[in-house]
Amino acid sequence: MTLRLTADDRLATYAIVSMLIDDDDERQEIHAYEESVYIPKESCSAKMNQYLLFPTRPKNVSKKYGVRTDIFEKNKLSYAGSWYFPIDFLFLPVNRLAVSIQISRHLSHTSSNCASDCQHGSCIKYSNRDKHFCRCFPGWSGVHCNISMNCELCFSGSICIGSSKNRSICICPVYKFGPRCIIDSLCPIDACQNNGRCVPSHMSASAKDYICICSDQFYGSKCQFSKSKVDVSLTDIKIPSYLIAYFLTLSNQSNPSNAIVIRKLTLFQQTVTFNITEPFHMMIAQANYKYYLAILQHSPKTFISTSISPAQECILSDLLFNSTILKMPQYTRFGAYYELCGKRHDLSCFVDESFFCLCTNDHHANCLKLIRYSNFQCSSKTYCENEAQCLQDHQVCPSTRICVCPKCFFGNRCQFYAKGLGSTLDEILGYEFKNKIPISRQPMTVQVSAIVTMIIFIIGTINGILSIMTFSRKNTQKVGCGLYLFASSITSLSTMILFTLKFWFLFLSHQDVLSERNQKLIINVNCMLIETLLKMVSHLDNWFNACVAIERTLSVYQRANFARSEMKRVAKRVIIVLPIFMGCLFIPQLLNLHVFEDKTEERSWCVVIYSPRLQMYTYTLLFFHYFAPLFINVMSATFIIIATTRQRALSKIDRSFWKHFKIKFKQYKHLVISPTIIVVLTSPYLIISIVLDCNKSSNLLWFYLVGYFLSFIPAASIFITFVLPSTLYRQEFWNIIISVRKRFYSSRLNRQKF
Repeated sequence: MTLRLTADDRLATYAIVSMLIDDDDERQEIHAYEESVYIPKESCSAKMNQYLLFPTRPKNVSKKYGVRTDIFEKNKLSYAGSWYFPIDFLFLPVNRLAVSIQISRHLSHTSSNCASDCQHGSCIKYSNRDKHFCRCFPGWSGVHCNISMNCELCFSGSICIGSSKNRSICICPVYKFGPRCIIDSLCPIDACQNNGRCVPSHMSASAKDYICICSDQFYGSKCQFSKSKVDVSLTDIKIPSYLIAYFLTLSNQSNPSNAIVIRKLTLFQQTVTFNITEPFHMMIAQANYKYYLAILQHSPKTFISTSISPAQECILSDLLFNSTILKMPQYTRFGAYYELCGKRHDLSCFVDESFFCLCTNDHHANCLKLIRYSNFQCSSKTYCENEAQCLQDHQVCPSTRICVCPKCFFGNRCQFYAKGLGSTLDEILGYEFKNKIPISRQPMTVQVSAIVTMIIFIIGTINGILSIMTFSRKNTQKVGCGLYLFASSITSLSTMILFTLKFWFLFLSHQDVLSERNQKLIINVNCMLIETLLKMVSHLDNWFNACVAIERTLSVYQRANFARSEMKRVAKRVIIVLPIFMGCLFIPQLLNLHVFEDKTEERSWCVVIYSPRLQMYTYTLLFFHYFAPLFINVMSATFIIIATTRQRALSKIDRSFWKHFKIKFKQYKHLVISPTIIVVLTSPYLIISIVLDCNKSSNLLWFYLVGYFLSFIPAASIFITFVLPSTLYRQEFWNIIISVRKRFYSSRLNRQKF
């Protein structure tokens, strides 16, 4: 069997085990196997030959044989996937298989198709066909993993995957080798520099005792050399999803050499960094299907910081020449190229399908062969997630493979979603924060947000404390409404505290005043705890207000039959059960919540592992917690006004129904005004939760900020909303003021006596 291997992870080390198995036997006996080691960094598109011998000669042509190839990542000793290749022509004296295997990071797929049949194993789908098998746990074998097997001969840190001819098949960790994984394979001390990973000789095709696998920033036999670093920033150019760089090296002895590197721009990235091994003289950048001359240098440098702008654009030849010239054979066009540079003194460069041409200072055309790929699409279909586009900078041996994410997706595979909890302050203001800069030197958006946050906090705290004082009195808790409003006062005060902590924790996460450990703690607390609790108490506040509306409606409907004591008992139960129920609703989001570290931008983002069901669940929850309490409040106010109007019209028939309605509307107008104010203040936040597109910058930034802060005004004004319009609650508040005054004067008189 000839295997051609490629892998997504170029820094990994893989164990490749091919086994000749008997598919007709319940024991699924392994007649022969061969193990090889594959290192993508050392040999990208490796080909290896493996020889597997049938158990008998001549072989039994009535049986059904196949080859199963299992692949394991040796550094973490993790299972990568399995491939199955049937042997169809057993009548031949020798069978030859030539197969290509693409090793992805997420190949192994557990399935439920055969889960009930796997007694001591897991049901796995083959990576190359729609077929399942039982992958047995160590110590078990057979089609259904029900046959006990002795794996004691394998080293305790290895993986036993089966046995052949009473001999265990052991997968060794990277620091062990041999048939039983008991021989140490250690590299010399400080064999590799700059965090390079040493691979012992038994896993390498090299003649040396070891090889070093270097990171992207270094190269050399011991990773002792730093690659050239190029930082490219974009000026007045729409930020693309990715940037392609063509590096050309000129030589008098040979044709120009051409290297292609592709880099992904993250959601909030401004500068792209390229690391190049070979010295180069020219760099051409491709962004948004346009070409720009980024660097032109005589002597190669190790570090370059540059930018590209529309002034450096190299225009496509299709836009410069007429159809007659474009239809000419390529070699006959060069006369037109030289003529173009002589006429267009404003032109510095242009590009056709095969050449890159510079217009020199003398207005001559200097054209170089430019190797471009017509298709950068990845061969692997499983590398990216969430319908992201996979691109690679080489068709066979890519140095970089990237995922171009849809809007609001993060991660190297686009596996994280930024709007998992609806709109948050992280998304709106996250990129406005400048790292390691005090608040006095932050942008105006951050400074204004800090001031508004503290104003809302002060007003909300005062309102919350005064409301708690009012609704904690016995006279206000004779019915359930008082208990609901007491609970609402507590959630409003909690909202103000969490709202303020959210902003300042977000600010501290961009400062360098704390240790790295405390910095990570703040980031995780802000994401996992504060954000979730802030959403939960905000929704709780809405529902407690809805409970007040429901009880008021019942009191009007039942009139004399309204049971105050029973409603009070119901209120106590609801106040206990509702937060628990609300917390349970947030569990699906909380389980998928993560902190994504954007190392390029040196920022952290609170994201969720995306799934369409979770997105649907999030939006359903958002609309339900917004519209359901609002609908209850509006319907309650409408019912109370109409019901009381009818009662008054029946008792006093000297006036028309509409005159009674106007009187009752004036009496209960606060029940209509409160929901209206809530709609006006919170609807912008609902809108931005849907339309916020996760762009780095937006013309609607101030609208997003205003909408976010307005959504907290109802919680910050609970005293104004519920205490001041009510005669009973307002009287109780004045009783508190009178009581405080009496205590103050009495204590003052007592001090004067002494």
